[in-house]
Amino acid sequence: NNKSITIEGSRGCPYSCSFYCCYPNIQGNKLRLREPKKIVNEMIYFYEKLNVKNFTFRDPVFSISKKHVFDLLNKIILTKKKFNICVETQLKDIDEEMTYLMKKAGVKLIYIGVESSELEVLESAKRRNPSNKNIIEKVNFIEKSGIMIKCNYILGLPADNFKTSFKTIKFAEKINSVFAQFTIFTPMPNTPAWKVYQDKITAQKFEDFTMWDLIFDHENLNKKDIEKLKNYAAYYYLKPKYILKNYPIILKNLFIS
Repeated sequence: NNKSITIEGSRGCPYSCSFYCCYPNIQGNKLRLREPKKIVNEMIYFYEKLNVKNFTFRDPVFSISKKHVFDLLNKIILTKKKFNICVETQLKDIDEEMTYLMKKAGVKLIYIGVESSELEVLESAKRRNPSNKNIIEKVNFIEKSGIMIKCNYILGLPADNFKTSFKTIKFAEKINSVFAQFTIFTPMPNTPAWKVYQDKITAQKFEDFTMWDLIFDHENLNKKDIEKLKNYAAYYYLKPKYILKNYPIILKNLFIS
């Protein structure tokens, strides 16, 4: 609700999912951290000058440096201002202590990448995840603390087929996070994935690289398969289990100001 501003606490990402992710391509692999005091001063400036309470941190991995994020969160808490904060990070970097500080500092929503439920599919994209059991446990714990989670999934990764992609959708339903985003694997220019698939690209222009359509000749999937998967994934928000758990949370947060 109300005005929102994007902000950066860090740049760069050293994680292995640089195979397909654009963050390292744009910002590099080396992590650079902004001084927490300067970040907080920037937030206070926009709060006082423009009455902005909502901040989305666009760091590739917000919590990659525990020391940095603890320092930042504690400084935000000391301002005693009611910020509403959204961050993107990896689930493995978040523990109970960090969750507590995030909640106290005003973090309302965390984006995390799950990508796939299948180990061989994750390995084909050079992605390392906690176990599926650990993902479910941690998402449940964070959401019970009062912070919403948006899980991001990618269908059509290099080793994916219809069955493994469908399993990922079913896994998303099992996690049952407040938000879920399903995208289609897209070899973005200048990423390592592009170098592997550039001769198989079927899209005629870069405007088609939306991460919502299949833009290359996939070994195991065609465009009709992807459309079927997308149509099924769209029912995520209509499942009775989802409605019972998450509709009250969404309605409550609609009125945060």
